[in-house]
Amino acid sequence: MGDFLWNILIISIAIIGLVILIKITDLTTALKLSALIGSIIIVTYLDDWNNPGPAKPARSLTDSEIDYLVEQKKEAMEQAERDKHYVPEPPITETPNNPGYHSVKGYYRSDGTYVRPYIRSNPDGSTLNNLNP
Repeated sequence: MGDFLWNILIISIAIIGLVILIKITDLTTALKLSALIGSIIIVTYLDDWNNPGPAKPARSLTDSEIDYLVEQKKEAMEQAERDKHYVPEPPITETPNNPGYHSVKGYYRSDGTYVRPYIRSNPDGSTLNNLNP
């Protein structure tokens, strides 16, 4: 918006200058002088366009934003490290060739840790072997 108002101001000054030149001199001389002044303004504008000033610096992150981004990156790297060694095994189901075993799907414990899928034997009815804490 600032550039637009600046351009309006320059055009207004140019028109006022042209009117003053016409009052002082004849029309031909006024048009020649206004053309010269206009070309100087255009050359100056193009020079500014081709050689802009320094760019505005980017907004700096706050310490809390940096801490958050570092924590997110750390968690992603840790998860990638955990997943790197995980090779999913095909589920084992109880079949005549494989009696007494079943697969357990992965789940999250109440403390937030993840337990990967695994294979276990079926409960055998013994209380000591099948305690459920």
